Amino acid sequence: MTKSRQEKITPYDIEAKLNEINYQLQGKATAVKPQLYKTGIIVVAAFVIVAYLLGRRKGRLRSTVVEIKRV
Repeated sequence: MTKSRQEKITPYDIEAKLNEINYQLQGKATAVKPQLYKTGIIVVAAFVIVAYLLGRRKGRLRSTVVEIKRV
């Protein structure tokens, strides 16, 4: 058996490994944040525009034209 297999894993080892993984993920997350903000703004704007256009169309279909005639 090798020496590394005989050593016991301590809570410190686990904590150190989790901190290392967390540090790596933090770096990637900060790199992607600006792109996510831009994408989110575009999606929300597109949703608002589509909702406005669909509502406007539906309003035109439901509206009645009233003619007033003088006798």
